[in-house]
Amino acid sequence: MNHTFGYVLCCQSPALFLLAIALVIDFFVRKGRARLRAILALLGAGVCIGLGFVLYYQGMLQEYFEVKNFWRIRAPGWVGLVLAAALLVYVLVKAIARASARRTAQKEAARAENARKQEMESAKNAAYEAGRADALSGAAAFQRETPPEPAPVAAAGTDSPAAEANKSDEGASDSPTL
Repeated sequence: MNHTFGYVLCCQSPALFLLAIALVIDFFVRKGRARLRAILALLGAGVCIGLGFVLYYQGMLQEYFEVKNFWRIRAPGWVGLVLAAALLVYVLVKAIARASARRTAQKEAARAENARKQEMESAKNAAYEAGRADALSGAAAFQRETPPEPAPVAAAGTDSPAAEANKSDEGASDSPTL
């Protein structure tokens, strides 16, 4: 078997099919968020599938392989599959790291917002307490400055209820008993 560049290239169709599957999955993942990238991923999957078929047929036309051993993946094909799998793992790890960094930034922003809210709440409470203490000290100072009002003096013609009760007791003892 001739191991020329054409043979190695024709054996890469399994790797192209693997990349096409990954691009179709990427299309469904991105479909809702980034439509242009999703469409590009779908077009890339179509190109990979088409190129994979063309390479298989070219391999059969060049007699690198036959229909009876069509399904068999040759050594250069395994190398291509390993490289494609390594590329997919790298892209996946990079995407996970980006998502993790984004999530960490969101958590930090939420923590900063909560800290700001707590700071505002504590400042508000401190201002309330300071205003309350100032109002209480002002009221206490006002009470100290104002002299207490004198007790009302009874008029000369009227007696207090206690004095009237005493008079009624005295009158009761002066009266003859029967």
